[in-house]
Amino acid sequence: NEVLGLPADVTKNVLAWIGCLHAVSLEECARTCKKMYILSRSPCVWRKICKYSSIPSSKNAKYTITKTIAPYRERYFRDERLRSDGIYICKLS
Repeated sequence: NEVLGLPADVTKNVLAWIGCLHAVSLEECARTCKKMYILSRSPCVWRKICKYSSIPSSKNAKYTITKTIAPYRERYFRDERLRSDGIYICKLS
């Protein structure tokens, strides 16, 4: 269950780090082979990504980050979050 000679838990941590920086890159890693696909779909990877990128409500922040109904990957693409992968233009007049 090793990818590139790394144990699965180390690979999952690397994938979570990649996903926190750029989720599209994580999806591209998942296309390389079946093992990477399985590891990149791991709930612990997407849980870390959701914790890093979520915008918690001020009222119940801990609950909104740790408790979820939908799987974490679906939640990431569905919920609001701060985007850091684009160019934003602001016009001040």
